[in-house]
Amino acid sequence: MILSAVIGAIAGLAAVTLKETVHLIQHFLLNSEHAEINSYLIYFYPLIGILITVFITRYYWKEKLGHGITDILFSISKKSSNIVKGKMYSRMLTSAITIGFGGSAGLEAPIVVTGSAIGSNVAKLMHLDYKNRTLLIGCGAAGAIAGIFNSPITGVIFSSEVILAGFGFASFIPLLIAAVCGSLVSLTLLGDDVLFSFVLKDVFVGSDTPYFILLGILSGLIAVYYTRLTYFIEKKITKIKNFAIRGLIGGLLLAIIIFFFPAIYGEGYNTIKLLLNSNESEMVFQSFFALDYSNPLVFVIFMFGIIVFKPIASALTIESGGSGGIFAP
Repeated sequence: MILSAVIGAIAGLAAVTLKETVHLIQHFLLNSEHAEINSYLIYFYPLIGILITVFITRYYWKEKLGHGITDILFSISKKSSNIVKGKMYSRMLTSAITIGFGGSAGLEAPIVVTGSAIGSNVAKLMHLDYKNRTLLIGCGAAGAIAGIFNSPITGVIFSSEVILAGFGFASFIPLLIAAVCGSLVSLTLLGDDVLFSFVLKDVFVGSDTPYFILLGILSGLIAVYYTRLTYFIEKKITKIKNFAIRGLIGGLLLAIIIFFFPAIYGEGYNTIKLLLNSNESEMVFQSFFALDYSNPLVFVIFMFGIIVFKPIASALTIESGGSGGIFAP
């Protein structure tokens, strides 16, 4: 119980550190005094971030980043829940560079890897057995997710459903302790800076139910499209064996997509906030379609373009050598 609290707090601190580092890099590149002078570079920042990440992972850590969550599951099932020490900080650094420079990926998978690695290595330090090592991996993941979302329930559910599938009810209390500690650290350091905040102006009307059902069906289809397209791009781009050329090609293709759809730049949470607060015109105004942003048809086309190209941008970011996850995209 004590270890779950400690690991949750450390994982929460890691989540805050990663989030703030990304925001700091983005602020320096986009909002500082020199940003206006180098405004044309915004399309190439993601390329620079990907190439930096590629060279760090290849020449310093000498590892392939791969898919974050599946790596953790592989370590649990095939490596007796032993995760190398380097992953306690390597994913934080590489994802901060990739996403801070505008790579179209998410922070959730890297921070889960970080939290899980912290849990595994603390368990090894305390000479715990396989079952307890696995449980503390889940605690690290719960604390990290709770810290980055400011939501302990999200951390508990994610960890119990994804990381610790098959564990009994006994794991619930340590996960809850870890998630609460991770969330408390985040609240203490960042305040109530939640990802999404909005005021619901319209009450729910029963006659709107068919629209919600339609939304669910469309979302499911988009999820299938996203998954299949990601694997398709991964298969194609990994045929380029030279990692530097692969990173260069992926970064240039990403620059082209961002030129037409700047909303694809970075994680994408800022775009969601604009939509939630009915600031759609501001989002379109910052895009290639700014000349006629008042036209509703243009906005619909613009949003459809994001749906089509965001999966491509995310797959290019990750598979060309960048570090990040696919939850936020």
